Amino acid sequence: MFKYFIFDLDGTLAYTIGDLRNAMNMTFEKYGFPLVDDAKVLASVNHGTKDFVRKCLPEKTEKTDDFINEVIDEYLKIYGENCLLYTKPYEHVNDILDHCKKNGAKMAVFSNKHDPCTKHIVKTLFPNVFDVVLGGGTEFPHKPQPDGALYIADILGAKPDEVAFIGDSDVDMATAINAGMHPFGVSWGYRPAELLTEKGAEGIISDLDSFLCIANKKV
Repeated sequence: MFKYFIFDLDGTLAYTIGDLRNAMNMTFEKYGFPLVDDAKVLASVNHGTKDFVRKCLPEKTEKTDDFINEVIDEYLKIYGENCLLYTKPYEHVNDILDHCKKNGAKMAVFSNKHDPCTKHIVKTLFPNVFDVVLGGGTEFPHKPQPDGALYIADILGAKPDEVAFIGDSDVDMATAINAGMHPFGVSWGYRPAELLTEKGAEGIISDLDSFLCIANKKV
């Protein structure tokens, strides 16, 4: 059975759209930009903060690197102070994590969200659960590049093919495949389960029972 797990954060462990939208709109208010809705946020997430901000900006905005970096700095300041107003774990997540912990599994989080925010959210919502937490903006490239996932596996003491990589997006499935890990999707996330299966998910987790079927499947 699997003893090593890497989880995505947004859309996998926790529903974060409310705080992402809120922080983006607080940022945009400072610039007089139109506000974004949940659909815009959902369409823009997955590839890191710079890509997220760029996609949320109004189409006619002059998107120079200097200006985007200015908006990113403002957004990260606001989001860092307001990232846990609405964010909460999904229904089945704590049961899954409790099972893993009780059975001696080693677990990590790998997110494209800015690393300090990733660590703050995980520490607050899931204290003393994960062995490694890694976000974006570090020396490792964003997912779907495998470098961060391989670094985590090395810390956990796992070979890549011993790791179950669990996420909610095509980016997560590609990351797992690129790293030589086993990709699994969740049914409750930001992208449809059909897409995850199409992109290589070996199984879809919908509750604790389906997770146990996957966890006991291999290694």
